[in-house]
Amino acid sequence: MCFQKNKRYNQINKSLKINSKINYFCTNIYFVLMEKNDQLFIQLLYIFHASAMQALGKVKSPITGKIEKNLEQAKQSVEMLEMLKEKTIKNLSPELTKALDTFLTELRLNYVDEINKN
Repeated sequence: MCFQKNKRYNQINKSLKINSKINYFCTNIYFVLMEKNDQLFIQLLYIFHASAMQALGKVKSPITGKIEKNLEQAKQSVEMLEMLKEKTIKNLSPELTKALDTFLTELRLNYVDEINKN
């Protein structure tokens, strides 16, 4: 089992009343067990991702409730994530590197898609 021997996992498992044999929830529980700085880094990635998706017109603006496109803003969010990747080379765990790469890939594909629509 992924976190069977971890005391904190067992506490979380009891509090959430999750069957200890379920491996499906290991990813979610891993997030709870992550170091605080890793959690903050993931949250930073989410901020840039959400900003870019909104600027690409893929998500409604939480302020206006409308779809608003701003490709320059989307490009800037992608560039910020690229800068973070460059500045954190060899300093991230494999999980954080994968998360950053996933966000960048998704945003790049959506950005190119929006550029081709114009």
